[in-house]
Amino acid sequence: MMRARVVWRLATALMLALGALGGALAAPRRAAAAPGQDATFVPETGHTLGGAFLAYWQQNGGLTRFGFPLSEPFTQVSPTDGKSYTTQYFERAVFEEHPENAGTPWEVELRLLGDDLARGRGGEAPFRPASAGNADAAYFPETGHGLDGVFLAYWQANGGLPVFGYPISEAFIETSPTDGKPYLVQYFERNRFEYHPEHAGTPYEVELGLLGRQDADARGLAGRGPFAALYQRNLALNWHRQMTDDWCDPADIQSWTEYLTGTRFPDDTAIQSRIWDFELSHNLGYTVDQWDASPYAMAAALHWLNPGRGFNHWIYDDPVEATKVMAYMLAAPGGGQPAIAVIRGGTHYILVTGVVADSDPYANYPNAHILGVYVSDPFIDYPGAAAKWLGKDGYLTLDEWLSIFTPNHWGVPGDPWQDKYVTVQADWQDMDPLPGGRHLADFHAHVGR
Repeated sequence: MMRARVVWRLATALMLALGALGGALAAPRRAAAAPGQDATFVPETGHTLGGAFLAYWQQNGGLTRFGFPLSEPFTQVSPTDGKSYTTQYFERAVFEEHPENAGTPWEVELRLLGDDLARGRGGEAPFRPASAGNADAAYFPETGHGLDGVFLAYWQANGGLPVFGYPISEAFIETSPTDGKPYLVQYFERNRFEYHPEHAGTPYEVELGLLGRQDADARGLAGRGPFAALYQRNLALNWHRQMTDDWCDPADIQSWTEYLTGTRFPDDTAIQSRIWDFELSHNLGYTVDQWDASPYAMAAALHWLNPGRGFNHWIYDDPVEATKVMAYMLAAPGGGQPAIAVIRGGTHYILVTGVVADSDPYANYPNAHILGVYVSDPFIDYPGAAAKWLGKDGYLTLDEWLSIFTPNHWGVPGDPWQDKYVTVQADWQDMDPLPGGRHLADFHAHVGR
């Protein structure tokens, strides 16, 4: 079976044993988010974006057209038809998911915000139906309005009817509620176009109005419930790849130790070999065939490399409760601690480096709702989609995380980790890891919860 692990801390003794590595030191750096994940956290507004909404956002103009998300997805009654839909607000639009249209361009639809905003203005001159205009204009008898010039070009080039709907006004000058300046505007069923001549020749010559923000503000939603900014912390750990198919845990241990010591060493077979050898010599009595490097051995190696700090193997019955404890330690004031998680039934070890939650997982333990975690995967050569590489700094939604954080079946019958959710985490006591490990009850007794 393929094994993988991540860890590191090279104490003075190990540095001497491996020779002078000073020239190889480098400043820690932050890894970029791994591409292709199903969801991402948007720090500008403190919200996540994933699933069908992320796909639609990416395929139909992204930030330029829709802006940042202003909320998490939630269920809301649509003012258009009075039905409930999964909804997410963006600065310039409101997305609605229509599962009845799955597989079609209308699986995600933009709410008719232009109609909502223009309600009651039908008697104003620009909103009264007009006759067909010049030959260069498009005329829509469905609403009795025309479209031409830069607005027609933008409408045609950026999605047309499915994205914006029909025009419901003629073009006219209006003062923007965003900056108080007058612009040439035109209303559509799903948005409002604004002409910005100061940006002529750029993608911002025509901009969509901030109708999502206007609607949220008008409804008094800003800052409440799904509109409240989420908690996010992702520790800046150096990424290391494992140097053999078997050594995932030495790479994880190296990264964690560098985080604790503020030093950095290269991907190096000799370094990871020394960590591996120490693990096998502190393996709770198991042979390499029984447990090639057990969770106890990882905690022992971390303690060896980081004297003065405690580490333990943690054994859980429930993956969500385990994730809450990891989140608590990640969110700890003054700099949190990562964890090593045993995933895919015990076949691989990865670092959990960050968390996104609806509130501070430390201050609000155990009531904070975990939305996702950041992970660092040391092995980049997994074959097959079922074991895809998770990235140097990959974000997983809670559902994605729970699909890989599964009960351990590696090892031998009767070992303490069988059919349990297993991690290696920091401990509040500076000591060798406990042979029986830590359990949720120990943690609750420690924090008095």
